[in-house]
Amino acid sequence: NFLISSSGSFHFIENTSSFNFSSSSKFIESVSDIVEAIGKDNKMKSSGGIYPLIGKGREFRQFFERTTEFWSLFWKDYYPRFIKDKNLIEFLITFLTILSNSILRPLRHTATFLSFTFSTNMLHSLSSIKSALGDNRTQLKSAKNKAKNNANSANSDKINEKIKEWKKICENDYQDIETIESYLTLIYEDVFQNRYREILPEIRILCIESLSNWIKIYPFKFLAPEHLKYFGWNLTDKAVVVSLATLSRLIEINNEKDFLVHLEQFKTRSKKRTVERCGDKS
Repeated sequence: NFLISSSGSFHFIENTSSFNFSSSSKFIESVSDIVEAIGKDNKMKSSGGIYPLIGKGREFRQFFERTTEFWSLFWKDYYPRFIKDKNLIEFLITFLTILSNSILRPLRHTATFLSFTFSTNMLHSLSSIKSALGDNRTQLKSAKNKAKNNANSANSDKINEKIKEWKKICENDYQDIETIESYLTLIYEDVFQNRYREILPEIRILCIESLSNWIKIYPFKFLAPEHLKYFGWNLTDKAVVVSLATLSRLIEINNEKDFLVHLEQFKTRSKKRTVERCGDKS
C-alpha cells in the first residue's frame, strides 16, 4: 500500500489474501490483477499524472528523503529475516519488478525508485559484511598461526575452539554475501536492465544516478566494463538532460582517485562521445 499510494493511487489492498503465495506464477498473476485494478482507478487518472516523485510542492520534495530513510530502516529491521527467509524477499522483489514494468508511468517510476533504493541499502550492508569478513579472516589466520606455535601446549584446545569459532563466523559472512548478491542480481537484471532504456528521461536519469551510487558504495562489483558501458551509451542519449546527467556522474566517479585505474578502458572507448557531449551547446 505504501508503494501504491506513493504513486498517487488511492487503491488500497485490504489484506494479504489479495496475493497468492502458493507459487511464483500464482503470485505474479495476483500482482498483475492488482496493477490492472489500479489502472482503472479514476482518482488516479483525475490527478493529472502528478505523483510524489515529480511533484513540485514542499511535501513532494520531502518525499524523496523520507522514503529513502524509511526504506533504510525497513531493510535494517528486516535484514536478519530476509537473510533467513529467501521466499519473503523474493516475493517483495517480484512485486517491485512487476510494478516497475507497468504501463502506468507513476507506478513504473515509483517502483523503480523503490527498487533502486532497496538495492542501495543492500549494498551498504554488503560493503560492511565484506569489511568485517576481511577482519574475521585475519583473526582466523592469527588463530591458526597460534595453533601451529602451540601445538603441544596446555592452551591448544582453547586455540582450536577459537579456530572453529572464526571459521563459523567467516562461513556466515560468505553465506550472507552470496545471499545479498543474489537479491541484487534479481533487481539489476529485472529492473535496471529494463528501465535504462525507459521512454521517460526521468527514469533513465534515475538509472544512471543509482548506478553511480552503487559504484561508490561497492566498486568491487560495479566498477567494471559490464556496468560502466551504460554510462557510455547514455552519453549520447537523445534527451540532452539525460546525457548531461550521465556526464556529471562520470565526472564524480573520475574524481575518485582509487577508481582511475579501473576507468582507463572505459575512457579510451568513450573519449570521443564525451568530447562531443562537452562541446554540445544544445
